[in-house]
Amino acid sequence: MTCLPKVEVVLHSLDRAAQLKALRERHIDVGFNRFFTEEPDLAWEVIQTEPMSVVVPERHSLAKRASLSLAELAELAELARAPLVLYPRAPRPGFIDYLMRLFHDHGLTPQRVQEVDDVLTAAALVASNLGLSLVTESGRSLSIRGIVHVPLAPADRATVALCIIHRRFDDAAIPRAFVEVARSLGQATVEAGRSGTRRRPR
Repeated sequence: MTCLPKVEVVLHSLDRAAQLKALRERHIDVGFNRFFTEEPDLAWEVIQTEPMSVVVPERHSLAKRASLSLAELAELAELARAPLVLYPRAPRPGFIDYLMRLFHDHGLTPQRVQEVDDVLTAAALVASNLGLSLVTESGRSLSIRGIVHVPLAPADRATVALCIIHRRFDDAAIPRAFVEVARSLGQATVEAGRSGTRRRPR
């Protein structure tokens, strides 16, 4: 962090439960999660809200579409033309549950859903023409050949919030500074995404 040049930022890959435990035991100062619930000793805030896009095989007829709707995805899954490949299997509730609730809120129930462990596996299956998937805006940075990202239709109003989590009563200078930097970067990323274009494999 430029405001605190002598501070080293160390990243850890932890699931939600491990993050909360590490925060309480002071092994980490902040955490990031997409599906956070209220905890009496922890505070959280949304630092970024991302739109979603559909991951489509590069040579699929849908790859040239300007957008795709949830209704179209549900129909394709029902007709067995393109099952939905969703992730991660754990922890639950998580991204899969959020997506299924999103479909249900639009009166839709996808009939063919394949659950996998992570976004890389989902994208690899799509590249092999074994279905379609959904990713957040940040997920479009995946460097996997054979896939195209088609924006989800704006009318579906499908977004995913990224939250930063920290100890509620921790007034230490370094965690506070990190939260401020994360807020700024989150906003900058959103603004850059709005001016970006659809990414295709190179």
